[in-house]
Amino acid sequence: MPDAKLLDKYYDRLLSAFPIEFPTIELKYDISLAEAKDYVFTLAKFKLIQQLEKDFMVLQNKMRV
Repeated sequence: MPDAKLLDKYYDRLLSAFPIEFPTIELKYDISLAEAKDYVFTLAKFKLIQQLEKDFMVLQNKMRV
């Protein structure tokens, strides 16, 4: 297993691909790099889908007015 310092650098690299307003996530330790990547991407997809659904609802409400 990678140490916490290496995982922190890896998380920073992965998260740098997402918008700055991307909410912070709780980082997991004592996991492999592959598990960390899967964890970050799974949470990112979930949060991006949530945002898209929220934006879609706002747009639908504006169209009804």
